Order: sequence, then C-alpha cells, then structure tokens
Amino acid sequence: MKHLTLAFSTLAALALALAACSSLVPQAPGAVSTATSTLAPAAPSATAEVPATPTAKALPTATPEALPSTTAEPVSGAAVSFDRLSLTLPTGVASGANGTQVAKVEGDNAGPWGVAPAHIEVNLEGYALQGKFHQPKVYIYPAEAYAQMQNGAAESLKRLKAILAGNSSAPLTTNELPFVPFFNAGQAFAAGAKVIPFQNGKGVRELTEYAQYPAPINNNELIYQFEGLTSDGKYYVIAILPVTAPDLPVDAKPDAVVPAGGVPLPDLNSANPDFPGYYSQVQHNLESLQPEAFTPGLDQLDALISSMSINTSN
Repeated sequence: MKHLTLAFSTLAALALALAACSSLVPQAPGAVSTATSTLAPAAPSATAEVPATPTAKALPTATPEALPSTTAEPVSGAAVSFDRLSLTLPTGVASGANGTQVAKVEGDNAGPWGVAPAHIEVNLEGYALQGKFHQPKVYIYPAEAYAQMQNGAAESLKRLKAILAGNSSAPLTTNELPFVPFFNAGQAFAAGAKVIPFQNGKGVRELTEYAQYPAPINNNELIYQFEGLTSDGKYYVIAILPVTAPDLPVDAKPDAVVPAGGVPLPDLNSANPDFPGYYSQVQHNLESLQPEAFTPGLDQLDALISSMSINTSN
C-alpha cells in the first residue's frame, strides 16, 4: 500500500478534501485461485504482488493527448499462451509467464472493488523491471458478467466503449478514460493515451499512477495501463505493466531527488499547492519523451498488446 510519506499538514488536508468529495473507484484484494499453469518459456517468478491501495476518486487534473490508433504489426519474441489468451513477449520485456484461473469472487468478504466473475490472470516473469509497486499482469474478464457484478467495471467499460466508438471528446480527462475496476484508488493523472488494436479487438493504453491523495508521480508506481475489448464485446482485457521514465524520482518519498528536467513538487507549505499544474506538467514531460526513453520502451509494450489474441468461441 502506498504510504502517505509526505508528512506535511497541507498535503494531509488535501487528502482529506479529496476523500470527502470522492466517489468509489474500486480496486481488489487478493482473488481466489482455482488453477495455475506455467506458460512456455518459463522464467524465475516475479516479485510478490503488493496489496492494492485503498480508496480515492480519480483526480480530474490532466488531459491526455488525442487518441490516434496504431496498426498491429508482427512481434519478435517468445510466444506464450494460457487458456484463451495468446501473446508474444517482445525480447527484453519478459522471458516467460504463468497463468491462473481465478474463481468467481463475491459476498461481504470481497469488498465492493473485489467482486468479479471467474477470470484469467497472467503474470509476466523475468520482466524488465523488478520490485515495483505493481506487478506485470494481464487479466481477461467476461465483460458482461463483470459489468453486472461490479459498478466500477460497468463504468470503466462504459468509458472504454465510448472512446472506441469515437463518442468521447479529445483530449480526454481521467474522468473519461477507463480505470482499473479492482484498484481501490484513483488515477492521479494520465499521459500518452492511444488506441491500440490487438489481434481480435482494440483498446486504450495510457501512462498513469493510482493514489489516494495528491501524490508525487514516480518510477516506483508509474504504470503502462491498457484496457480493451474483443471485437465481439465478450471479453474485457486489462494489462498493468510497470514502466519508468528518466525524469521522474525513484519513489514517492519526500527526499527522493527529482532528476534534471523533471517537475518538482508544488510548494507544500502554501495554502493551495498547485497539484493540477504539477500533474499537467508531468504529463507534458512524459508525452515529450521518445518511446525508447522509457523502460521498457513504449513501442515494445504496444507491440506486446498488439500481439494478443483471445479465443472467444466458448
């Protein structure tokens, strides 16, 4: 869980104000596994999943770029498959994966963000980044069942469908982009939003960070997020892939050094720290970088997504 390490009274007040005006953006605790299978080629297991962060509303501060669509191209790397999901791991991104069939989660013990139908969870092994707050994973949910069971999933799917249908305005805000339904936290900002097709569907990728409070954007928690739908609308895909950028601090600690060219935090001693301006500038900086400046490269992560194929026949 993200610790509220910025020990400033102003920031605490902002966090309380954010919680007071927030609406639920769900996020899940541990799910129940029913079966596990290792995808070929196998690699040493990635670091353990960090528990999900508790609750907050997505901050309506940043406005990602318009959404150009890219074209799916052949990917060079290791082909893996589990259950209905097949994909290619670009060389240098990951060396293998393992898949889990997760049982239906419901009832009082699940929490509102943890409710979900039976689904597939694929963990990427030998990933280019280790020890980050989030672990590299791809989830496949039956879309209609998830929307019926969980309000957060229904809202996120609604936003996703509007974007894919061309019904959303551009540039988009975090209030219009899809979010991870099982994260009990909100998107602090979003950058680099782009429509990415995969073999039998398409979706939206973005760079983002989830938090419960006005948080520093940092390389421990920054993720490449993809949410998509199969062409027949049956399956909802969520990919969470850690990524780092050269001008972000290593973590959210108050003494973390902001690299040259990075964006310093707003003055936390002022009456109204300018976090909207801070997020907007971070977004601008990230969108100004070349894809290869990130680790892993954004082109590599886009290629991984584009390689996905989901069997929807049963």
